[in-house]
Amino acid sequence: MHDLIVAGGAKDPSVARLIARAEARGRQVLPLLHSDDDVPAFAWDYVANTARVGRLPLKAKAAFIRHDVFSHAGQAPPRLDAAMAWYSALAGWCLAERAMRMFNRRLDQRAGHKPCMLVLAREAGLAVPHGIAANERGAVVALGHPDGLIAKPVAGGGYCQALADVIDAIPWRDDRAPLPALVQERLTYPEYRVYLIGERVLAFAIESAEIDYRREPGAAMRFLAPGGFDRDLGAQLHRLAAAVGVDFCACDLKTDPASGTPVFLELNTQPMFAAHDQVAEGAVADAILDHLDEGHSRTAVT
Repeated sequence: MHDLIVAGGAKDPSVARLIARAEARGRQVLPLLHSDDDVPAFAWDYVANTARVGRLPLKAKAAFIRHDVFSHAGQAPPRLDAAMAWYSALAGWCLAERAMRMFNRRLDQRAGHKPCMLVLAREAGLAVPHGIAANERGAVVALGHPDGLIAKPVAGGGYCQALADVIDAIPWRDDRAPLPALVQERLTYPEYRVYLIGERVLAFAIESAEIDYRREPGAAMRFLAPGGFDRDLGAQLHRLAAAVGVDFCACDLKTDPASGTPVFLELNTQPMFAAHDQVAEGAVADAILDHLDEGHSRTAVT
């Protein structure tokens, strides 16, 4: 039996970093990685509830699995379907193994919908940006001048952009865009990426010249030592995550330029973490591995 199964895309840097950290800690890791060039030989008899990889019985104390968004990026839908097929099969097996430790086993479907999470965050007392999810031009224009607004995909998977830069390029038809988007007030830096891993809070402060810091490879990122992030805000985020059955996620917040208040943007249940982990010298990967360890202490670290 392995200590840990790590499943996902062979080109995913977060997966690669977690495997390397686990092996450096002496863990027995079984990688189940897929790519265009190579896939594992997986078979799961869901009636007998036995699984194997090749001739190797598939058994582990814990598992970490990510939906691959790297191996088939930019390819046609059939290749994207391959990533979902691998995630569905492996996640299904992990969930059926009730004794195996994994993250987000009790995930509520509300956690996967950004506008819904904004409603829940507001109900939990968190500040959220003023905005709408809409494809109606009149509703967008009513929010105010485009210079003070941003637009981003309602389902994620794309960059945040200044509305003024994209509004004229939208193929409006009868004042309707082809698909809804999130349109929100424009906030400012610092931005905060806050990982909630079990009971731990690992926070990063980010500064960038871009609206979306992911567009700037040199964006300044600083790991906030324990106690460097508002403890009460961290507790609020934990309560929000718990309400939707999440014990591993990343919350993104940005700053209200008028008040300096951190404003909740979204909760991501499958966040990338390689760059943040590098800045934190392995602290994110260590927290993941600690929580998946059966002997992990339940003492809160914030």
